[in-house]
Amino acid sequence: MRARLIHGLLPQTRHARARRERRGFGRHYLSVAWSSFRTFPFARVLPPHPQFRHLWTLAVLCSLFPTQISTGIGSTQRFGSSRKRTTMAAENLRKRLQEEVTCCICLDFFTDPVTLECEHSFCSTCIAQCRGESSSSALCPLCKRAIRATKSKPNKQLSNFAEIAKQLRDQEKEEAEGRRFCGRHGEPLKLFCKDDQVPICVVCDWSKEHKGHEVVPKEEAAQEYRDHVCSLLEVMRKQREEILVHILNTEKESQDLLKRIESEREKMTAGVKQLYHIIKKQLGFIVAQMEWAKKEIMTKRDEQMAKLSQDLSSLGSSIQEMEQTSRLPVSDFLQDVAGTLQRSKEVKFKNVATFPPKLKWKTWEFWDVTAILQKFTEKFKGNLISGYSLRKAKVSLNPATAHPRLVVSEDLRSLALAERPQALPLSAGRFERWPCAQCRESFSSGRSYWEVEVRNEGAWALGISKPLVAVRKGAQPSPEAGVWAIGRWEGQYRAVVPPHYPFLYPSREPQRIRVALNLEAQQVAFFDAEAASLLHTFSLAESSSDTFCPSFWIWKKSHLQLCL
Repeated sequence: MRARLIHGLLPQTRHARARRERRGFGRHYLSVAWSSFRTFPFARVLPPHPQFRHLWTLAVLCSLFPTQISTGIGSTQRFGSSRKRTTMAAENLRKRLQEEVTCCICLDFFTDPVTLECEHSFCSTCIAQCRGESSSSALCPLCKRAIRATKSKPNKQLSNFAEIAKQLRDQEKEEAEGRRFCGRHGEPLKLFCKDDQVPICVVCDWSKEHKGHEVVPKEEAAQEYRDHVCSLLEVMRKQREEILVHILNTEKESQDLLKRIESEREKMTAGVKQLYHIIKKQLGFIVAQMEWAKKEIMTKRDEQMAKLSQDLSSLGSSIQEMEQTSRLPVSDFLQDVAGTLQRSKEVKFKNVATFPPKLKWKTWEFWDVTAILQKFTEKFKGNLISGYSLRKAKVSLNPATAHPRLVVSEDLRSLALAERPQALPLSAGRFERWPCAQCRESFSSGRSYWEVEVRNEGAWALGISKPLVAVRKGAQPSPEAGVWAIGRWEGQYRAVVPPHYPFLYPSREPQRIRVALNLEAQQVAFFDAEAASLLHTFSLAESSSDTFCPSFWIWKKSHLQLCL
């Protein structure tokens, strides 16, 4: 059958010409052509044709029958004759062949196909119906290009392909029909062996091969496996939906993270530019004052130097005059000795300060400002180094501050509510009204964080407070009273800001809360530690000089655990 199909498909051509044209096919097509030529001498090698850009579909024919494919250099590869050895690639090629020979109008195999100017092919009757009354011109149903009826040509080779595809389809139906009978006994396959998971006939059921196996009617087995497949499909569909949702969430989360980074980058750049402009402005002001002081110093110096030069010249003249007078004879010298002495008294140097104290104090101001700038630079550099470093704080509870109703564990890491107040020693730092407790550690600078495990039952709050907070004696917890905290009570997450206590809306039930204290920026932030999502932020700008302690409040059945 294979030989007849290929012989009817391939046109007659000379062998020498075929050898020249085979070079353009590629190794796979060349193998198919050589296989046909060596197995069936009366077949002719396939020539390249411009209308067949998908001639590789002929490989389907070779995969359905026993064949030897020659590589053209003497080696031969043997393919098995059993259909069980038909690969998935051949199955895909078979489907592709059917697609290539299917008319897109009637959705069936081509019947008397014609090829238009645009190289699209259709059944002759289908394209005639599309043209309708206009027999001269129409539009291609695929590319919508104008086509002329006179340019349409019958495609005999495509018709042969369609005929081959029809025969393959019929052959598949015959093979499927044959699979309904037992290959060994020829009886209908009415039973199904669950142990071997294969259909069997009645005779197979009595054979030793299936003795003791669980055998059921094939309809019952099919229904059972269909139900199982349906349940698996349902699970897989749900997983597919979950994956799609996860893809969307991942994309959205990535965009949010990228936007957050871009926003912070813009803020940081703007802050650095603003700082640069401030420093540049102040530097310009200081430099201008220095330039003025330099000019004043140079002016005073020039004035003083001119005066000193004048005094020096006058004094030189007086010295020369007196030297000449002292060398006169006695009678001449004593003639005007009184005038000479008087003139010497008049020549007296007055040592006046060249630079006034105000100008000198200005230079000391520059010295003082320079010292301030040096300290500021060192502090700013230190803040940048320490400020960028986020430190995980090791905190522990302080039993001396815990309310009598609170039970502190021996390792000082967990806090629970007792049924009744405990007999505890008096302490000046113990909370008296509210069931609260503080930690031993306190913070006054840098960036630190700690995490707390919480439960979704009872009521609790956590945050920071001042060491000597007024809440200890009964004041209402609030930022004004020195408490910055969030909590959960009555099934809702809230910020501890009376009187309204704003609601918080986490995307999930937090199991672990991170408290991030940034005293360089004077803020405290609360996060869902596992989801890395922000819950709330407080500003501490009014308390920049204070120290802060981790603090906790619990009610009812709540329980808090400090994380290591």
